[in-house]
Amino acid sequence: MYRIAAEALNNTVRHAHADRAEATVVLAGEAVTVEVRDNGDGIPAERGEGVGLCSMAERAELVDTGAGTLVRAVMPCGQAGTQVGPGDQAPGTDP
Repeated sequence: MYRIAAEALNNTVRHAHADRAEATVVLAGEAVTVEVRDNGDGIPAERGEGVGLCSMAERAELVDTGAGTLVRAVMPCGQAGTQVGPGDQAPGTDP
């Protein structure tokens, strides 16, 4: 999730011509969702397949919103011996 968010923010800085970007992480049930949204140029229809976009596309959903770009990744958590509990919640959020 970190790599997806980092690549999406990197792409915003390098390509989007945006003046605003927002990253959110939500832990709900047995999934964690990361979204990075900007108000830049969006994803061109005729774009090259850069390494960053390819690696994110393997793991995330790329959405051209018409007013920027939204990268959304949803991953299961609490598997393979990991546990999710109250200590994993961001301060100020409901468990």
